[in-house]
Amino acid sequence: MRIIAITTALLLFGLQIPWLAAEEESIGQSPAKSRTLQEVIELAQVQGKEDALNSGTANLMGLGNVPIPTKGLRYKQKESPDGSEHGFSLLFAPDDAQRTKPTHLDLSVGKATKRNNVWEVDGYVFVATLDGELKQAFRNRGVLGKMLPTKLARSKSVIKTFKNELEFHQKTVPASGLKAAK
Repeated sequence: MRIIAITTALLLFGLQIPWLAAEEESIGQSPAKSRTLQEVIELAQVQGKEDALNSGTANLMGLGNVPIPTKGLRYKQKESPDGSEHGFSLLFAPDDAQRTKPTHLDLSVGKATKRNNVWEVDGYVFVATLDGELKQAFRNRGVLGKMLPTKLARSKSVIKTFKNELEFHQKTVPASGLKAAK
């Protein structure tokens, strides 16, 4: 009980707790060559950037017509080994402003190319359960800001692309030492 009180007091006053800081550092800087899906989820929970899906996007993904809080990791196209931008986000219940318990995963992969001062995007977005089961897949292709996602059927190629994206986050990121964008 005393340790909890001391830890709470230190956190309230913004002081760093050595054993907590060491744990947070080790999550993102493990020399491991791969991570379990649960480890990637924990990494996103600790180091992810907070954001939200707008209600239109959430509705398209079958998550309801309300904004959805998210917390995620993004790997920039120019730094990624395959030249694509990758995202791994946790989706939370609409009323979970504290982002305490994720309900789904949102994975994305794609490339953006600038042509004649216009950004063109070609990519995929996947909604999955927390144990990695694909629920929905979408294709984003067109001019940034003007494209409408297309819902994809669960074909062999879609499932392969989804599994490749999971593998990127579980194996490629830790093996290459790639750091998430700030």
